[in-house]
Amino acid sequence: MDIFGIAALACVGCVTVALVKKYAPEYAVMVEAAGIAAVLFFSVSQLSEVFGQLGRAAESAGASAEYTSLLFKALGISVVGALASDVCKDGGSSALSTAVDMFSKAAILVLALPMIKAVFALAAAYL
Repeated sequence: MDIFGIAALACVGCVTVALVKKYAPEYAVMVEAAGIAAVLFFSVSQLSEVFGQLGRAAESAGASAEYTSLLFKALGISVVGALASDVCKDGGSSALSTAVDMFSKAAILVLALPMIKAVFALAAAYL
């Protein structure tokens, strides 16, 4: 599915959410989450090729596969965290949105600890 299909799917989702919000507001967040899931499903199929090519490029440049894997995981955590946070904000729960933001940042930090340790070890070796 190309960008026009994704845009059409998103527009249909927005109109559906607006209609559901008008008549049954308690279901609007669930309908919005279903629309997000549909767009993400088609987006992931497009991004798998991009990630494959980026991984091969990093490998040919001599970057460690472990570190590129960590970067891709961090990217995934940030995207999922941002989407979940936005859904929480749209649902009217800004406190939960902030908690999701904080957790996703903490998860990325924990994920990056091996990379941070390697940078410190490299710096210590040069001192």
